[in-house]
Amino acid sequence: MKISIGTIAKGVGAAAGVWLMVGLGAPYVNANPYADRLRGSLSRALGRQVEFRSAVKFSLFKGPGFSVEDVVIHEDPSIGAEPIAYMDSIDVRPSIWSLLGGRFVVDSVGLEGAHINLTKSDAGNWNFLSFVNRSVMSAAPAIHVRDSRINFKFGDTKSVF
Repeated sequence: MKISIGTIAKGVGAAAGVWLMVGLGAPYVNANPYADRLRGSLSRALGRQVEFRSAVKFSLFKGPGFSVEDVVIHEDPSIGAEPIAYMDSIDVRPSIWSLLGGRFVVDSVGLEGAHINLTKSDAGNWNFLSFVNRSVMSAAPAIHVRDSRINFKFGDTKSVF
């Protein structure tokens, strides 16, 4: 049996066309049934309460995952009332190996248009210290930040970086 270059090209073109159609249609598929599970996984991974203010959508072009717009990551109440971060959108990629094993574990988090507040409490502790703890760092997802700003807060004074 002889396979021509034209047959291979048609097969590759058809596969690319199917991938493009699925990728373009994925954000329109209702992913809200996964919202609670995603919110819980993010909250455990970040050690903070996470609030979604819009619908959860599937995304395929940056890798299989979820996308949510208008997200707030709340601060530990002992440090302050202002959220540790709020962002225009967040992309969450699960660990493929964990999914194959039947578990949902966040592998990476992409923050777009984020405003991140790094706060020093009255006791002298920074709000991000829990992230650099060895036990948390071994399980924390990779965090990618783009088109964002970081605010340093010392009491009532906030400076932008």
